[in-house]
Amino acid sequence: MTTSLVRALALTASLLAAPAFAQSAAAASATDLPSEAKVVPFRPVPGVGSVPGSIIQMVDRAEDCAKDARKVADGLMAPGDAVAVCNEAISTGISDNQRLAGTFVNRGVLLVQEGRAAEAIADLDKGIALGPEEPERAFYNRGLAREDLKDIKGAYADYKMASEIRPGWEPVQNELTRFRVVNK
Repeated sequence: MTTSLVRALALTASLLAAPAFAQSAAAASATDLPSEAKVVPFRPVPGVGSVPGSIIQMVDRAEDCAKDARKVADGLMAPGDAVAVCNEAISTGISDNQRLAGTFVNRGVLLVQEGRAAEAIADLDKGIALGPEEPERAFYNRGLAREDLKDIKGAYADYKMASEIRPGWEPVQNELTRFRVVNK
């Protein structure tokens, strides 16, 4: 089991949206660090029902995606099976940004767990842009995905953003203790 999988399994995202956050959070990036800073890890990181399109069906599928993400975190379901449920939820055309943000973030978390980091980042970016209720979880998981892709500076920036949003949150604090910023 990969380090990212273990960390991601410890967290699930059953997120809804708070659109006011989306503007500032989506703008955060690794470029927020001073240009002379170099970020290095402190230690190495080894068919929708019978009524397709109905509002009720869309809500149910988005909730199913969130529930299945929790099942994966509890070890009761394989990430791939849960991703399929999230795909179905998104394909129904969720019109509620709150549910859509949560569904993208949930699918992103699941994709991190499957080792599909690039796809995870794309979904987490979409979820962040829509304004998730718990954006720190989206940034944390995007940090995991970026680290898997060897984007250390980007991972650090995402962990820092998660820490700023939710100071003292243990999972992200654990990640940040592995980094140090050194001047070139």
